Amino acid sequence: LSSNNLKSSASVILQALQSISSLKVLYLNNNMMSASIVEDLAGVIKRNSALEELGLSNNNLKSYASVILQALQSISSLKVLNLNNNMMSASIVEDLAGVIKSNSTLERLGLWNNNLKSSTSVILQALQS
Repeated sequence: LSSNNLKSSASVILQALQSISSLKVLYLNNNMMSASIVEDLAGVIKRNSALEELGLSNNNLKSYASVILQALQSISSLKVLNLNNNMMSASIVEDLAGVIKSNSTLERLGLWNNNLKSSTSVILQALQS
């Protein structure tokens, strides 16, 4: 579902995905998500404990990323998380550290082109544990 400029139709699609509990891969890159879409996505994540790959790059998530990261803490099978280019700030770092700690299966984490600045030490500590 990447690069589709889903906007209002994303909610309908994500609500339909909530009925699936075995989703392993979900790519929603380049869709410029709104707050309501992020809430629907969090619902999909919480119902899919088998989720292994989640691509959310280029969505301008900013602080909304915390909602998604909090939902991701409820699963432990994540292997790939791409949050590149989302203008996220230091406010999401604790939630991101929680995802890293709860997913010992995490193999790839994309965070380039965000505004994390000096808070990267929290992320690095989570990766070491």
